[in-house]
Amino acid sequence: MTLPELQTGDIVCFGDRSWISRGIKWFTRRWWGEKRTKCSHVGMMYDSENICEALLRVKIHPVVPRLDGGWREVYRPIGLSLVQHEAIMKQCEYYKAKWYGWWKILPQAADGLLGGRYVFRRLLFLDDFPICSWVVSWVYERCVGEDFFGMPPNAATPDDIHDACQDAERFRLIYTTEGGAE
Repeated sequence: MTLPELQTGDIVCFGDRSWISRGIKWFTRRWWGEKRTKCSHVGMMYDSENICEALLRVKIHPVVPRLDGGWREVYRPIGLSLVQHEAIMKQCEYYKAKWYGWWKILPQAADGLLGGRYVFRRLLFLDDFPICSWVVSWVYERCVGEDFFGMPPNAATPDDIHDACQDAERFRLIYTTEGGAE
């Protein structure tokens, strides 16, 4: 596997074929008319070799084994400053070791049934326990700018983050795998 040089803040999108991944992709499709969702998990680069992502806990660990298998895309936000890169690293350290909020999947699925509206997640005040998209969107909100992905950080799903990365004026695709995400 030949990787480009990765940088702090690069966004890593994952899509697999497991039943969990398929369920997340089905429930997080923003509108029923939207194209099939590819992305079921997101993380961000902590530095050139390590990724910060919410798994059982928020971890900072080597990215190379995580990029092997399945569908993967890495996007680079255009124009981040050195200060923003450093702030992203510090914010990742803040979230490190926090427990994954697995119970957030149910209200996220319920919101998906409402066409992606941010209703149940807002009512349940579940912000103390991160999920993957929560970590990425909050780090960017705090370090780069409010509503960086076009919505409140609490409302962003992996699909929303992937959709935002399609804006060629703000992001550049720097890596993709051949594996499909159906």
